[in-house]
Amino acid sequence: MVALSAMNVDYKIAGPESIAIIGSNSIDSSGDLYEVHFNSIAVEINRRNKCLLDIVFSILLLVLLPIFVFVVKKPLGLIRNIFQVFFGLKTWVGYIENERNKMLPLLKKSVLYPEPAGNVNKIDAALAAQLNLMYAKDYKVNIDIAIIFKKLKYLGS
Repeated sequence: MVALSAMNVDYKIAGPESIAIIGSNSIDSSGDLYEVHFNSIAVEINRRNKCLLDIVFSILLLVLLPIFVFVVKKPLGLIRNIFQVFFGLKTWVGYIENERNKMLPLLKKSVLYPEPAGNVNKIDAALAAQLNLMYAKDYKVNIDIAIIFKKLKYLGS
């Protein structure tokens, strides 16, 4: 910041969990409000894209089922999940089960979770809540696709 001070730059600092910054450039004036806009899962286009991904991927898995029977750990679970996701009872990727999920946009129960460790049971509640919040506020379809392909063998869980 010192190196850029000659460029007449103003700084606004916010914590990592902040969704807005309030600040002024002078103690004599009231601050401006700067909001951070999220690509939230609650946005209608994102919900539609997520639903479309669930349906398309379910159809793809059903067509390629003879191949995926050998890839997935629990083939019968895969068949059950394909139909549950296709008929809108589940989603392929969603929140890690946590008490704080009530504050997030509603999602169906999921087959896979956005945790990087590979074992959702080893994640404590605070980390699960943080991962769910990040997933909900910065949703992109390509994140769901990456999670699905990274965890193909767990699609029958």
